[in-house]
Amino acid sequence: MRLSRLLLSVIAGAIFLAARKSRAYKRLRVRMRLLLLVGTIALLCSAHAQTPPLSASPALEQRVADLEAYINNSPRGADTKSATASNIAGPGPSYNAWMMTCAALVLFMTLPGLALFYGGLVRAKNVLSVLAQCLGIAGLVTIVWWVVGYSLVFSRGSPFIGGLKFAFLHGVDARPNSDYSYWASQDVFAMYQLMFAIIAPALIIGAVAERVKFAAVLVFVGVWMFAVYFPIAHMVWGIDGWMNGVWNANSRITAIDFAGGTVVHMSSGWSALVLCILLGTGSDSGKKSWLPTAWSFVWSERVCSGSGGMVLTPAARLRQMESPRTPL
Repeated sequence: MRLSRLLLSVIAGAIFLAARKSRAYKRLRVRMRLLLLVGTIALLCSAHAQTPPLSASPALEQRVADLEAYINNSPRGADTKSATASNIAGPGPSYNAWMMTCAALVLFMTLPGLALFYGGLVRAKNVLSVLAQCLGIAGLVTIVWWVVGYSLVFSRGSPFIGGLKFAFLHGVDARPNSDYSYWASQDVFAMYQLMFAIIAPALIIGAVAERVKFAAVLVFVGVWMFAVYFPIAHMVWGIDGWMNGVWNANSRITAIDFAGGTVVHMSSGWSALVLCILLGTGSDSGKKSWLPTAWSFVWSERVCSGSGGMVLTPAARLRQMESPRTPL
């Protein structure tokens, strides 16, 4: 900037010295003054246009209201129709930290928790098969959740299934989704819900352990997620779900499910029973007796999941689903 001003000064000085020797010195001096005046006005106008408008800092009442909103999981001033600014621009760190902690605990219930539990209850030759099935389910469900699963469950749509607004996690970033929480980031919320989508089909494996091949398990889980899990999860947890008794005033069945009793346990349990009926009795049923491979695997699963995940997960969901809206 200083270099450009110096060059302009040198050029103007050279023009001034050259014009002083000519007869048109007076007329050129008037023109130079006009040019200088126009340049000054243009410079001031551009500087004024580039200056960002200063936003008024929030008053003490608004700052206290934002703090109360943070504690009560209610909207801050910037989330409402009020034009008042807010010193809290992003999601709450304690909300995200707690959601990520509980997401890790739910994941531990599947890997390695559920894999160890089912692996310890089967014969030695099928331990690796059960472990591989649990790991394969986790990978498959993660991909499906990223492509369309999260959107079908938690975007607005019909009372029975969501839309495609969040397909490929489009628009899912650090900003909270006010349909479900004002302070937890939506990407953290999506990761937390993914853990439930992983463990639901993994629970079914215990009913058909040692009887279904790896490829058949993945095909079954892929179909089951779209036919059972995504619809029931949207109906119970979706903002406009048919059975969302927390936020949907038009719900026909006012279910209040914070820990997945309906979405996870009932859906996987009934599905496992139907799958057992379809497969029928095993060829060696009642002919051979065998004991579980390793009870240490079973007790390891209790340490991974039973002591922490099932206790803390309902608290996390209850914290996340708290809202100023009055439950039905």
